[in-house]
Amino acid sequence: MKKEDNFYDVGMADVPLIEYVNIFLGNLVWMKRGIDKEIATYDLVVREFPQKWNFYAFDGLERLVSGLLNYKFDDESIAILKALNFIDSKEAEYFYRNFKFSGDVWSLKNGTIFFPGEPIVRITAPVAEANMLTAFMLNAVGYSTRLLTKCVRINLATGKSKSSASGSGAVRLASMEHAMYSLRACKILGQPIVCPIFYKKFPEYLDDKRKVIINVNHAVIKSFESEVVAYQYILSELTDRMDMISVMIDTYDTEKGLDLFIAEIKKRPKLDLKKLAVTIDSGDIQELAFYVRKMLDENGLSEITIQALSNLDEYKIKKMVDADTPVDFYIAATEVLNITDNPKFEAVYKMAELRRGDGTIEQKAKLTEGKESFPGRKQVFRIYENGKMAYDIIGLENEKLGTPLLHKYIDQGEQVLALPSLEEISANLKKELIALPEKYKAIDRSEKYFVMLSAELKDLLKEVKKKHAE
Repeated sequence: MKKEDNFYDVGMADVPLIEYVNIFLGNLVWMKRGIDKEIATYDLVVREFPQKWNFYAFDGLERLVSGLLNYKFDDESIAILKALNFIDSKEAEYFYRNFKFSGDVWSLKNGTIFFPGEPIVRITAPVAEANMLTAFMLNAVGYSTRLLTKCVRINLATGKSKSSASGSGAVRLASMEHAMYSLRACKILGQPIVCPIFYKKFPEYLDDKRKVIINVNHAVIKSFESEVVAYQYILSELTDRMDMISVMIDTYDTEKGLDLFIAEIKKRPKLDLKKLAVTIDSGDIQELAFYVRKMLDENGLSEITIQALSNLDEYKIKKMVDADTPVDFYIAATEVLNITDNPKFEAVYKMAELRRGDGTIEQKAKLTEGKESFPGRKQVFRIYENGKMAYDIIGLENEKLGTPLLHKYIDQGEQVLALPSLEEISANLKKELIALPEKYKAIDRSEKYFVMLSAELKDLLKEVKKKHAE
């Protein structure tokens, strides 16, 4: 295979070279000045949330920790950096050839709810190391956090009386890698998994007793000589093999398809109706759902459930739920997996402190209006009232102001805290959502959660502003 044929297959050895060239320029300058080993602290912060999104659910810790512990430059990368004049000394070559992250990492737990302006990851490392991670840090948790939050919003839209799923697999996604995140989100939220690759990655879940909905799609039905023959085969051959079968009845004409499906079911009085569902995938989903439910009930088939899909998102689902639309199971795929109302992760990775070789500490902040960042090694503290989140305080790491949200996962380049299982992430997310006041779970309106700065952090920020005003 020619290398250009495999252009888009980016492995871990390629990740360091995805950085902007100014990152390597910064390291070149710092090495020349002899300050590359001075200790810097950087914060990963999400400045802005999309309209009507009132919170994020953090995710991606595994990729973050694994990526940092395996971040390295291979021989080909070293040769490229030499050719581009970013390595011009034995010292610089030694740095890249022997690169191993040696710093500390503090991060939110997967499933933790957070809000704009709060540090979600804190890195402390030699400045040349911390600086090298800019693109990786901005990329590592962005999609997984947006996706998990989007799926939570789908669940909130359906309400307790309905079931939902975010879809799965690589259908209509930007890459195969993205597909794994969708499957992971399904598992965390307790939704059915309908893609075998998940069980290859997590074989321990093959024994799960949770029912999986198998959707008999248009291609299968069209492969038979008629719709009737397709339904006959499905009902006689597949129902005993699968946990649950959902059949698309709109391949040719929805109303006629439903009539034919009902007729074939009534010929088989011993069928377990609880294993059957009808899929509505086109037309006016809400109107058709009422019609399908009416016809099923009138024919004594009230145990058959209705599944709806067709470019659904939380906004469309909420409207249908509010109208008491008789849909039992919503599948939202394209709009959710591509996160169409939130296509970007408005995060920044900013230096907050620099400890010089002589022991002096310089506090760093960005003071530009609208793009401020705060100095110091920070912690996020959560205040609860009657078991509910009341407000958060961004303070300094040595303060004791409430429940700290950042936890230390890497100490001097070594992992010191175990990564959570999918069950643990699910449990943490569930706990967080219980503690989140109902008004912030709104799908169609904005509610701003209160986040404040501690007195000590405010004083530190004043010192930085005063210094740069002189």
